[in-house]
Amino acid sequence: MERCKVVSHMYVSIDGKIDGDYMNEKGCNSSGEYYDSAIWSLGDSMASGRVTNTMYHAKADINLNRYKNNDVCKGDYILKADHYHFCFDRMGKSMWESNIFTYGGIAMQNVAVLSSNVKQEYLSFLRDIKVSYIIVDTIEEALEKIKMNYGVHTLVLTGGATINGAFHEVGCIDEISLVMAPYIEGNHAEKGYAEMTQFVNYKYKYHSIKPLKDGGIHLLFAKVEEKK
Repeated sequence: MERCKVVSHMYVSIDGKIDGDYMNEKGCNSSGEYYDSAIWSLGDSMASGRVTNTMYHAKADINLNRYKNNDVCKGDYILKADHYHFCFDRMGKSMWESNIFTYGGIAMQNVAVLSSNVKQEYLSFLRDIKVSYIIVDTIEEALEKIKMNYGVHTLVLTGGATINGAFHEVGCIDEISLVMAPYIEGNHAEKGYAEMTQFVNYKYKYHSIKPLKDGGIHLLFAKVEEKK
């Protein structure tokens, strides 16, 4: 089965940090705005990991016990829309506040990407607030279902570091898009582009560079060979 294409799109400092004080500087406003708008020139839907999702917009205070005795239909829960935001959340920990996520001026249907070990009460909660979900065992299977069930051709993966590393490890990043702010973060506590337990030697080749108004740049790379 064919999977959707994946473009990993991240906003980073010169030293590769994906978060930090540099993001609050007025001197990187235009590159930050460019990062947001570029998503919709790179693909037709976006995705993130659970940590990023809960950090920014899935913070509801939900007691799942109220859903414990509900019967839940087996299989995926597919809701169609023009655009989607997929959250890779294996065990179902994101406490969604809404079934819609708006980013860069585009409203998206939220979709949880879950493992078969997720609790039934969490599935009942998602159905109650109309957050779509798919149940998968691997990243590859998720990308196949995303294309088949939602019609997504190019998925823009917006991090964070753990999900970037997981996608890279299994060879599922086709292009890397880095919007680099004109600042050095320098804080060792902040994470870099990807976190992995070991080096994985997929190679990416430079494709293009675009200078931005505030001194930042937009770099594009494409994967050119399989892991040896």
